[in-house]
Amino acid sequence: MPVSKAFLQYLKETRPERYLVVDEGDGWLEPTHLPATMIYCDPVSFCKDVLHLLLEVPDSCRGWGERWRTVNLASARCIRRFLQSGFWFEGQAMDG
Repeated sequence: MPVSKAFLQYLKETRPERYLVVDEGDGWLEPTHLPATMIYCDPVSFCKDVLHLLLEVPDSCRGWGERWRTVNLASARCIRRFLQSGFWFEGQAMDG
């Protein structure tokens, strides 16, 4: 639990109400002391089972992923245009 310092810091900063910890062991390996549901199992098998369940999700529930990709691409294009526009500094982020 967590495999990177950056992820551990992210959890501490965002303080999710609850999250899942998948671990092969049988100890409480959760250094953030945030509410977590511990799932003791083989992580590979767990991921395969979750993937199988996700593939069964009705099409009506899948649109969010496409919307997310669309917003991500639009944001990346906007940032790229801004960076290519020449000199920039932090104050420009405040300009409307």
